[in-house]
Amino acid sequence: MHANCERRAKANLARQGFAFYLPVIKDIVTIRGRKSAVSRPLFGRYIFVFIQDQWRSLLSTIGIASVVMRGDKPACIPSKVIDDIRAREDKEGFVRLRKNEKEKFERGTRVRIPEGQFSGMVGVYDGMTSSQREVVLLEFLGRVTRVEIAAAIELEPIV
Repeated sequence: MHANCERRAKANLARQGFAFYLPVIKDIVTIRGRKSAVSRPLFGRYIFVFIQDQWRSLLSTIGIASVVMRGDKPACIPSKVIDDIRAREDKEGFVRLRKNEKEKFERGTRVRIPEGQFSGMVGVYDGMTSSQREVVLLEFLGRVTRVEIAAAIELEPIV
């Protein structure tokens, strides 16, 4: 799926008669100093499409960039995986992440990045992305830059 084209992809898939599932999470963002809740895909740029026989039209569907393939056929995900994700939805249809998948720190916490490209740098924790990457605000050349860090890298809180 093309970045930020979820609505367009959903509309075009529905028009073509495909059944699909786009799991979403509720994310809190700060825009111009105000906090707002927004809906974001659980897996950025991915939508699950239930395919019977005809799938090649997906390749020319507006909003769809490509199809994940296994050999010469679309990759299949066991229905249990989809059922497990759906079972975690709340009344509003948002997938609730498990405790260990939630943010590790409160937003605004000063953290040090211990390894990787930004090793040793200190910034401000700004949450997690829908693709489970840590977001840290770092100051570069007098301006704040938003960087995404692999969740496998253990950020260190600065006390």
